[in-house]
Amino acid sequence: MQKLKRFMLINRGGEFLNLVITPNLYKQKKNRVCYKRIITLIALCLFVLNWVIGQPSANNLLINGNAPSPRSGYAMAYDENRKVVVLFGGQDSTDNKLSDTWEWINGKWKQINGIGPNPRINATMAYDTEKKLVYLFGGRSAAGVENNLWNFDGTHWNRIESKISPPARQLATMGFDKDLLQFVLFGGWDAKKVKLGDTWIMKDTQWTQLNITGPSPRASHSMIYNDKLHSVFMYGGYDTTALNDLWEFKEQTWHRIKTKLAPLRLHMSMSYDQEKGRILLFGGFNNTIRTNLLFGLTKLKWDEIKSDNKTIPEPRAEHESVYIPGTGLFIFGGVIGVEADKRIRSNDTWIYNKNLWRKLN
Repeated sequence: MQKLKRFMLINRGGEFLNLVITPNLYKQKKNRVCYKRIITLIALCLFVLNWVIGQPSANNLLINGNAPSPRSGYAMAYDENRKVVVLFGGQDSTDNKLSDTWEWINGKWKQINGIGPNPRINATMAYDTEKKLVYLFGGRSAAGVENNLWNFDGTHWNRIESKISPPARQLATMGFDKDLLQFVLFGGWDAKKVKLGDTWIMKDTQWTQLNITGPSPRASHSMIYNDKLHSVFMYGGYDTTALNDLWEFKEQTWHRIKTKLAPLRLHMSMSYDQEKGRILLFGGFNNTIRTNLLFGLTKLKWDEIKSDNKTIPEPRAEHESVYIPGTGLFIFGGVIGVEADKRIRSNDTWIYNKNLWRKLN
C-alpha cells in the first residue's frame, strides 16, 4: 500500500488545508519542483488574504467578539480622542434595564468591566472634546427617573456631584458645544411623564438653567453639534404628536431654522457628517410606523439619501447613531419592524458609507 506525502497549510481561524500527493508523483523531479511552487504560491495567497480580511477598513469591518445583547433606549456617543464608540445600558428583550458598558473599537465590540451607573434606560450621552470624557445624564432606573451625572474615561465611570442639577428626567437630549466648551441639555420627561421645555448648560461640571424661550416642551428628540456652523442643533421629538422643527442654539439663545421637506420624527437618531458638512437623520417613528429612511440636511433642505445596495437596515426606533470619520454612519440595535404595536429589539450593527449599507453582524 502506497504511503501518501502530506503537506499541511494553516488557513485563517486555525483551519487546515491538506494537499495529498502519492510518492511516485512526488519523487519525479519535475513534479516535485512544480508541487513545491504550487504550495508556496497557495501559502502566499492565504497570507495576503488573511491580512486583507483582518483590516478594519471602512469597507471591511468584522465582529470578532461578542456584541451587546438586543436592546433599545441605550445611550451612545463617539469618543473622538480614543476613536471608539461608547454604549451604555438600555432595556433588553425581557424589559430588564441594563448597566453594561461596551465599546466599538478596531472593528469589533468589546465589553468594559467595572462599576458604573445603575441599570437604566433613556439616559442621554455626549462627548466633551476638551476634557476628552464621555458624559451621561439622567434616564430611568428601577428607583425612578434620575438626575445624576457620570463621566467615563475609557476605563472607569465616575459620579459627578454638582450643587445645582436639572430636575430628574428621561428621554432628554444633550450635546456638547465645542466652541463654548459647554454641554446643552433640553427637555425630556419628568417623573410624572410631564414633558419639559427647559434649557440647561453645564460647564466645568456646574449646571446653570437659562431663562430663555425656545422650542416647545418635548421628549424623544435629538441634538448634535455642527462643526461647520459652530453651533448646536436640535430636531424633532414629540409633544402631543411627532415634530419636524429644527432649532439652532447659538450665543445662549434658541433660533428656529426653517427647512424644506422635513420629516416628522421621534425616537430617531441624528449625527453630524464632518466630511460632507451635513446633518444625518436615520429611522425613527413618524406617528404611524417605524422607518428606515436616511435623510441629509444640506442648504436648509432635507434630502432622502439612497443606497446603491438592496441590503439595508430594518425600520427601527429607540436606537442611536454616531458618525465615525473615515468610516461612516454607525448605527446599532433599537426596536425594529414597521408595526408600532410590535416591539422586537435588535443588536445588529450597521455602517453607511459611500452610498452603501454594510451589516457587520
